Amino acid sequence: LLWASSNPSVLSAQVALAGAGLSYGALAIIVPVWLSKAVGSSNFSRVYGKVFLSWGVAGLLAPWLGGYLFEGSGNYQVTFIVAAIASL
Repeated sequence: LLWASSNPSVLSAQVALAGAGLSYGALAIIVPVWLSKAVGSSNFSRVYGKVFLSWGVAGLLAPWLGGYLFEGSGNYQVTFIVAAIASL
């Protein structure tokens, strides 16, 4: 995404969106499988609910934070850097 923000073009946007879509689609499959192996079947539903609740809260707050950072810096590069750090 940092590459796409420094190379504004239709192709870079398409590559970034394809990468984000593939990553998100893979996570929808990988997270439940990994989580069930990590916490066991007896705790899976409780932990899985917390994971998706956190995902939902992030989905609500991230656009607001991205807009706030954009207004403060004038570009989205800071927003992408914060998102990259948060994903670690």
